[in-house]
Amino acid sequence: MQRKALRLLGAVSLVLCAVVPVGAQDYELPVLRVELKCENCGVKPEYTLELHELRGRQKVETADLMADGTFTLRHVPYGDYQLMVTDPAGNMVHQEFITVSQIMQAITVHVTAPLRQRPPEGPVSMAQLQHPPTRKAFQAVLAAQKFSRAGNHEKAAGELQKAVALSPYYTDAYINLAAQHIRLRRYAEARDECKRALEVGGPTPLLLTNLASAQYGLKQLDDAAGSARWALRLEPGYPQAHFILGLILSVDTRTVHEGLQHLQKAAETISSAQVEVEKVQDVLTRTGM
Repeated sequence: MQRKALRLLGAVSLVLCAVVPVGAQDYELPVLRVELKCENCGVKPEYTLELHELRGRQKVETADLMADGTFTLRHVPYGDYQLMVTDPAGNMVHQEFITVSQIMQAITVHVTAPLRQRPPEGPVSMAQLQHPPTRKAFQAVLAAQKFSRAGNHEKAAGELQKAVALSPYYTDAYINLAAQHIRLRRYAEARDECKRALEVGGPTPLLLTNLASAQYGLKQLDDAAGSARWALRLEPGYPQAHFILGLILSVDTRTVHEGLQHLQKAAETISSAQVEVEKVQDVLTRTGM
């Protein structure tokens, strides 16, 4: 059955907010501090924050996590951005969309570090244990990390392709490669790499949320919703999965109320999700739904 989409202006902007800036960037914020709240992190993680403009996906600013648990960004033009937090291997552990304006001085992002899990039983995980990554594959991943931090995602993807060619059971390399391809908007490649990582290492909330992001980019909304729901079955409180599932469901009149519930759950820890909550509530009020 074909979806009946919400076609009002407010609903359309709900979808496009992730890809179209709201206005010209005529002014800038001298200093923007981003506080990191991280569950399951233990000691201070070596995370890096990247800020990308939504038009053209160009990297605007990057910062490493400081001892006080904050990132500091300087001279950020006003506008809409994709904020991403990556680990030392270049894996994306958090992403959200923010709007930088003159009233913004500091924001807080909440990250749940993935718990290290035992490999699931079965022939695939046994194959992974029997085929650890080679030294050259590991070196390629380290090289990719440096390219990713420098904003050269094309070269980072190239190094990771070398890694998986050298070690076909290198789960982390597949996940990292998918993250690079999502940044490059090569969603089909990212989807396939996430599926390969599933075959090799089994599901995790982060992997399934990345898969949902790739499927969402391909407009495979039913598949994306299924992947996000799978992530939530593994970790019911995973905020990034609630966020993307809420975005998917809120543009369909049949599921908009469920989508709002997921966005409200995500808004407990992801500040930009509250913006989407307000947009959906406005559409529901104006349409009487």
